[in-house]
Amino acid sequence: RGRSVDTMQLFLGSLTVLCALLAVGHARPERLTRRNDLMIIGGDETTIEKFPHQVALEYFFEFRCGGSILNENFILTAAHCLYDTVKPWQLSGRAGSSLRSEGGQAFTGKATFYHPEFSMKKLQFDVGLLQLDKPLTLSETVKPVSLVPVGNSPFVGDHITLSGWGVTNKGDDKAPEQLRTTQVAVTSHWKCRLAYALTAKVSDHMFCASADGKDSCQGDSGGPAMTAGGQQVGIVSFGLGCANWPFPGVYTDLSNAEVREYIDQVLSGKAEAHL
Repeated sequence: RGRSVDTMQLFLGSLTVLCALLAVGHARPERLTRRNDLMIIGGDETTIEKFPHQVALEYFFEFRCGGSILNENFILTAAHCLYDTVKPWQLSGRAGSSLRSEGGQAFTGKATFYHPEFSMKKLQFDVGLLQLDKPLTLSETVKPVSLVPVGNSPFVGDHITLSGWGVTNKGDDKAPEQLRTTQVAVTSHWKCRLAYALTAKVSDHMFCASADGKDSCQGDSGGPAMTAGGQQVGIVSFGLGCANWPFPGVYTDLSNAEVREYIDQVLSGKAEAHL
């Protein structure tokens, strides 16, 4: 009898998600916006001292994405944050500041790299690196991030910490100045695949996370998703809306061997720059 109840609950849950999918149709994930007015949903203000790896990326001096410091010469971000840039110097940013538009160290791009299998249509392998024209000066507020070991995928229920300057509420028209943070929990892969069945393929080099009233949002793309142990496990990739049930946020999984292989190729000079 208990098994029958569980089966019925699973069926009803799947049916509910399917109805929600049909309601939104084939809408493209909104987190892949190119607007600069896009913050952490349901989060709190924080300081760069707690997230010294965090950077803000700008395109033609307008806020676009978040990112994290890999070393003094490279920023890790999402491929879609770099995809349509014409020249690398059009990308600039700021490290070492809690404020997205002042303080800290300003930097400019020298070359952009993103995974060869990435496309805006399929959203696969959403990982990119920005090489800087001058190295950052490392300090207490400008530190390289530590990446999770390959194979250490997050488990369902694990708490993930997000940080960034994206909009605080869906529909807001201005990004905040102060860095913000929130926590979400990893959700099951099959539920995430079901939720996005009509909009995007959720593959093995992604993971999903959500929490009631909390999420990353437009402008947080490319930013770090951190484990409780302080290692970066994901890159904010896409979502359908912000804190929008039943659609969790989707993240590039940095524990995935193929994702890490590409990052290593770039850092070792074996990958070809796109710009």
